[in-house]
Amino acid sequence: MKKKRENKTKGKGITILLSILIGAACGVMWAHFLDVKKMSLQELGNTMVWTVLFFYAAILIQIVIHETGHLVFGLLTGYKFLSFRILGMMWMKQDGRMVLRHMRIPGTGGQCLMGPPDMKDGKIPVKLYLMGGTIFNAVSAPLFLVLALACPIVRWGKVFLLFLAACGAGTAILNGMPLRLAMVNNDGKNALELTKNPEAQRALWIQLKVLEQTAKGVRVAQMPADWFVVPSDEAMKNANIATIGVLAANRLMDQQRFEEADALMAHLTAIDSGIVGLHRNLMLCDRIYIALAIKNTPEEAKALMTKEVVKIMKVMRNYPSALRTAYTYALLVEKNKAKADEIYLRLQKCMKTYPYPVELLAEQELVEKVERGNPI
Repeated sequence: MKKKRENKTKGKGITILLSILIGAACGVMWAHFLDVKKMSLQELGNTMVWTVLFFYAAILIQIVIHETGHLVFGLLTGYKFLSFRILGMMWMKQDGRMVLRHMRIPGTGGQCLMGPPDMKDGKIPVKLYLMGGTIFNAVSAPLFLVLALACPIVRWGKVFLLFLAACGAGTAILNGMPLRLAMVNNDGKNALELTKNPEAQRALWIQLKVLEQTAKGVRVAQMPADWFVVPSDEAMKNANIATIGVLAANRLMDQQRFEEADALMAHLTAIDSGIVGLHRNLMLCDRIYIALAIKNTPEEAKALMTKEVVKIMKVMRNYPSALRTAYTYALLVEKNKAKADEIYLRLQKCMKTYPYPVELLAEQELVEKVERGNPI
C-alpha cells in the first residue's frame, strides 16, 4: 500500500512539474512574440484573456489529436470503433448510427474505446493502440513548431502554433512516460504492464469485450461467466488484471447477489493491488449502498463514506452509480428528503444522455429497491 501511494505521489509530482514547465515555456513565448512590455494596461488585460483562450484551445486540439491517434492505430491493428470522447462529449455507434452522449471520467481529457480483435495464441496487438495517441502528439509537436518558426504569419498565429507545439510535447511525455496517477494509469503504464504479459492482454480483451457488449445492450449479468473469474491476489497487482476483479464485483451487483458482492469488494479494497483509484472509490460507493439498502447498517455506511469517496462522488455527480449511492445516503442516513429528491431528479436527467442505457436499467432497479422500503 505504501509503495502504491508513493507511485501515485510520484505521478502527481511529475504531472505538476511538467505542467509548470509547459506553462513557463508558453509564458516566455507569449512575452517574446507579443512584445507585452510596450502594451498599455488595458491592452495587456485583453491580451491575457486571449492568451488563456488560445492556451486552452491548444490543449483541446491536442486531446483531439491524441484520441485520433488511438483511433487510427486501433483501426490499423484490427480494432473496431466503439466510442470517441472529448471532455464530456462522447460520440458512439448505436443501432448503426452515430449519436452524441455525455460522460465524464475523472483523470481523463478524452477516451477512444474500441472493440478488440480476436485473440491469437492468447495475445492481441496492444502497443500501437495504446501508444497511438502519444505517437500522434509527439509527431504533431515538431510539425507545429516548424510551422510557427518557418511561416510568415501574424504574431497571434505564431503564438498559437507554439502553444500547440508545447502542449503536444507535454501531452506526449505525460502519456508516454509510465505513470500511475491518482484515478487512472496513463497509456505508458498500461502499455508497459501489457506488452509481455498474456494474462494482462486477455484482461484488456475482456474489458473491451464487456464495453462492446454493453454498447450493444447486453447486461454484465448476461455475459459469459468465464470473463469474470476473479484473479489471484498476486495477479491483481497488475492494474489491467485487477480490472477483472472489479468487473466481477459489478456482475454480482447486476445479479443482485449483494452479500457476495460486498464480500468481494471488501476483499479487493483491502489487498495490495493494482486497482486504480477511480474503481476503488466506485466500489466503496457500491458497498455504502449495500450497507444501507440491503444490510441496514448505517454506521458501516458512515465509516465507508471517507473524504476521498465524498470527493469522487462530487466529481462524478452525473455518473449513475454515484448518484444512486448519493440518493440512498441522503435518504437513509442524512434523512434529507429534499436533498434526496434533488439527487433523484439529477439521476433522471443523467439517464437521458448517458451512453449505456442497459446500465441504467440496473441502476433503476437499485433505486426502486430503496424507494420500496422508503417511499418518497
